[in-house]
Amino acid sequence: PAAAMSPQVEPPCCPGDGGSFKAVLFDFDLTLTVREEIPRHRLFPGFDRQCPDIEWLREKGFGGEARIASLGAMLQAFAESGSELYVVSFADREVIVRALALLGASHFFCHRIFGWEELGGPMATKGNFIRSLMETKSWKREEVLFVDDQATNIADAAGLCVTHRTWGRGLRSEEMTELLQKAEVLRLRRQATSSGTAAGRHFQEEQGFLSERCPV
Repeated sequence: PAAAMSPQVEPPCCPGDGGSFKAVLFDFDLTLTVREEIPRHRLFPGFDRQCPDIEWLREKGFGGEARIASLGAMLQAFAESGSELYVVSFADREVIVRALALLGASHFFCHRIFGWEELGGPMATKGNFIRSLMETKSWKREEVLFVDDQATNIADAAGLCVTHRTWGRGLRSEEMTELLQKAEVLRLRRQATSSGTAAGRHFQEEQGFLSERCPV
């Protein structure tokens, strides 16, 4: 069978302080995955199947081994930097938890997985959930990154946090690299701000902090 995503050293469920983004919030379908929906029967076998279809999940659900490796590297990097990782999705939480567990990635998110019921039901908005979460955690706009494929969800979060709309059907490897670069720019910006030097102020001006990129 294919190897799981799990890294050699798993990050803790409650990362410490010191990360670039304090939190990164990911949508599930067409963001972490490359499909609009992960069918339940692929994850929860019925009377005609004895095991979940892990091969289908990895190849068709998450885009194959190369993409899974990139996804794992990105999540690992965020976790090691101290960022809390969340899933904020209108999919069923049970499906998300099961899919991530089969992939070997559930330890990145632990209890921080929110499906449509946890968001407040079918009429809820992600913007309201993000606002409530940020108020509870006392996070500032530049400390939270929200990644989603839907323009309406991105619009809901506009002004609340830093946002990134996926370029296509699921995050691409080059997007994952760009998100990590955004996090590094933020870390350097904070470092420059804390120094209080003219050079630090000049650095901030030159960076054009966290400019958004439109999807293609």
